[in-house]
Amino acid sequence: MRHSRRRSHLSEVLVGVMGGTRMPWMLNSPPRPWSSSAVLMLSLGDECHAAAILQTRLLQQTPSVAVMCLERPRDPRAPQRPLSFHVFTWQPFLSAAKLVPLGRWSAAAFPDWTALFPDRFVSLRGATLHVASDDGDMPFFFRKPDGTFDGTSKRMMDALGEWMDFSFTLTRRASDKKWGEKVNGTWVGMLGDVWRGDKDLAINYFSVTLERVEDFDYSVSHYNEGFGFSIMIPPPLPRWLNLIYPFSLLVWAAVGGSLLVTAATLYALSYARQHLSPFQSFIFTVQSLMNQSIQKIPAPWPLRAFVAVWWITAYIIVISYTCNLIAVLTVPVYPKRIHTIKELADSDYRICMLDYGEFVPEALATSSDATLFALGSKLDLSPVVETQYYGEEGCVEMVLDGDHAHVETYSFVKLLYSEMGHGDEVYFVKEQIYEANLAFFFRKNTPWKYKFDQGIRRLVEAGLVHKWYDDIMDGLRRKHSKEYSQSESAEKPLTLAHLQGPFLIYAVGQLLSAFIFLFEYFSSKQQPDS
Repeated sequence: MRHSRRRSHLSEVLVGVMGGTRMPWMLNSPPRPWSSSAVLMLSLGDECHAAAILQTRLLQQTPSVAVMCLERPRDPRAPQRPLSFHVFTWQPFLSAAKLVPLGRWSAAAFPDWTALFPDRFVSLRGATLHVASDDGDMPFFFRKPDGTFDGTSKRMMDALGEWMDFSFTLTRRASDKKWGEKVNGTWVGMLGDVWRGDKDLAINYFSVTLERVEDFDYSVSHYNEGFGFSIMIPPPLPRWLNLIYPFSLLVWAAVGGSLLVTAATLYALSYARQHLSPFQSFIFTVQSLMNQSIQKIPAPWPLRAFVAVWWITAYIIVISYTCNLIAVLTVPVYPKRIHTIKELADSDYRICMLDYGEFVPEALATSSDATLFALGSKLDLSPVVETQYYGEEGCVEMVLDGDHAHVETYSFVKLLYSEMGHGDEVYFVKEQIYEANLAFFFRKNTPWKYKFDQGIRRLVEAGLVHKWYDDIMDGLRRKHSKEYSQSESAEKPLTLAHLQGPFLIYAVGQLLSAFIFLFEYFSSKQQPDS
């Protein structure tokens, strides 16, 4: 027999033989690790209860199942004939006659795998699946102002429902208003609803973790994302320091050192002929940096060559300073931002997160990574409350106070601040933590899960999932930032803050001019008339 289909779902094929009507224990109470791709049961007893066998727990949780019932001759005195079997399977989503006969066994009738194990879930035949969902999960699942649901996960379910012929129900929150974590051996939140059997699957932001894999089935990944951090944009540095911003401290030190060395060299070279005092040498050198004209040039050619080199150097310094100063006066200067998780862990910022039952707080607190552990040691949890954003306002307020960073799923935290009108007040660290594959989660051993894998894989490979994600993100950003964009594009008058730098430069220039004037005035008074 050729096994050509669905080999990749599960690797084990179980074949069982029954000699009587009593059900073997492994059919109704299979060991937990058992998870087969197909089960074939052979009933050799006088009576064959195919429907009962196919409704046992093991076969109900297996994607491909078949029962072969031995055909007994009606007349025991009839001549012995070769053994003959009738083959049956089970269609759980049929409204009636779920026991489906496939015919009498023969090599010609069952030439390959698909003949013996037909796809039982080509269609869910209008069944209703109950989905555990939370509408506070932009852009994967959220509620629009008109009360309807949207998001990439919602659109994926719409497409899968049309393909597999099923409808589904959604919820605004989990029954206990939690997200999904394991507490004292019991799952709570949306995953808890699936684990108990109250829901069939969960479609929100759930990444694949070892703890979840032990108790749930998960689909193929439909997106990859982690948890990001938002931090308040620090206020610009004081504008009165605009005069020193164009150069770094190292450059300023180099300029000052060059000024002193040039003045000392000029004094030494002119000592024998020009008799310039140290102060005059210094003023002569500074005049080049102040763009002031020089009435008298030293007569000796060595001095002139030295002064020419200094003037070229001073010209380059002045041009560089002027250009950088224009940039500084045009765009405010901000302190250095945090770009990595290590920088955030080493900073004075504390971390805030909504306490809705995600695995992140415990993972940070028990992490063997020093950086992640440092973040966990300064994590503050904000309680969930019945507000528009379920209590995220508490963390947002801490962030805007300037002493906390907000950790949340990367897409959600970016949209949250935009929707709350603070998108222009925060920035987002590009590096993420716990970046992982996102997937739908099902009850353990859900037999039709592989059909979702096929459908999700097609949606991802066709680019539809990423297109829906980009469309939703762009739409929400435009909606939330429309008013801000309009205000930014409008013309604004210059204020005193914009002109503070030029006025400071003007005041400094006037003071220096007055000082030089007074110095020249008193110097000329002390010289005797010729």
